[in-house]
Amino acid sequence: DPRKTMAAARNLSRERAEAVRKSLLDYAATKGAQLDPTQVQAQGVGIREPLVARPRDPGEAAENMRVEFRLVRVSAEAMTQADFDF
Repeated sequence: DPRKTMAAARNLSRERAEAVRKSLLDYAATKGAQLDPTQVQAQGVGIREPLVARPRDPGEAAENMRVEFRLVRVSAEAMTQADFDF
């Protein structure tokens, strides 16, 4: 059943993405880096975005089992002098 296959692939992808997210946050913590967990998002896409559309061997299939990171610049919050008046 194609729908079950798509759902299973999507669920597996989400679980893998969440595992990578957790590992990243744990690693950062061991190095003393402060990451805001709410700003690290995991997104599993299943088989919707393959690099190799029709893999012919395990090596090509492995290329589709990947993790991609996107770093997005966010501007700092606006500060005023009053923010420093204690």
